[in-house]
Amino acid sequence: ADLSVPTLKKYLALLEQTYMIRLLQPLQSNMKRRLVKAPKIFLRDTGILHCLLGLEGYDQLLSHGCNGVSFESYAMESIIAAMPRWRPSFVRTSGGAEIDLVMQKGEQCSVFEFKLSKAPRPSRGFHEVVKVLRPDRRFLVSPVDVPYPYDAETVVTPLHALPEIRDARAALLGETAQESV
Repeated sequence: ADLSVPTLKKYLALLEQTYMIRLLQPLQSNMKRRLVKAPKIFLRDTGILHCLLGLEGYDQLLSHGCNGVSFESYAMESIIAAMPRWRPSFVRTSGGAEIDLVMQKGEQCSVFEFKLSKAPRPSRGFHEVVKVLRPDRRFLVSPVDVPYPYDAETVVTPLHALPEIRDARAALLGETAQESV
């Protein structure tokens, strides 16, 4: 179907207002690189995504081509929900360097790269953007068993071990963060 740009924008706005999709905006920065200015679109409920794709089990998901996008969307939504006072965005340069999620609050900045791998490695583009952004914290979120340092400044961690996720879970369950570990 041929849709006009204004009609498409109205549909996207409606889907965003009903929390079906997230239009993740690009970072507004004075980086001396040419940044992509178009938002990234995510289906916020990965269960709906799996249903639309006809995926009925974990094994089907793992063998499907959307598994990385599904993991990225799920992890990103979890982090954004756990950090409600932070501003989410992403960075992608015209040269392809990218960081999946940048969370900012005042002068604080944390970056997250999502990798559906037990042995994740950040891309060269991740390192390029991190040099310019100089975030306070860097995370490679991956389905590993326990957190471990990737390098002196980057931590590989499962989603549930991120401090913000632990704290949000503990608050929901009425525990202290230490009890929820």
